[in-house]
Amino acid sequence: MSAITKRDLILLITQRLSEQGTPIQQQDVAAVVQTFIEGVTDSLSSRRPVILRNFGSFEVRDYRQKIGRNPKAPANDVIIPARVGVKFKPGKNLAEKVRDGARSA
Repeated sequence: MSAITKRDLILLITQRLSEQGTPIQQQDVAAVVQTFIEGVTDSLSSRRPVILRNFGSFEVRDYRQKIGRNPKAPANDVIIPARVGVKFKPGKNLAEKVRDGARSA
């Protein structure tokens, strides 16, 4: 199983819209996808959460510094520095669809 790329997503959207009677150029879909990605990125970089109903939400999280273990030398403590990351929480519909898909696989 391979990952879906941005290019694959653009082709999928173009094909589905055309099948539904809305012909659209790939360049137009690519512009919309890129604008969406930039909007999400800009919001998160401003520490504003992004909530997409029925899909999920993205939010910025601060992770504190902590002490870890070096697996090659477990006696040695390693300081894991504080960092900022993005957390994704799937929405109800997405979680159910993934769960149902995993059951049928």
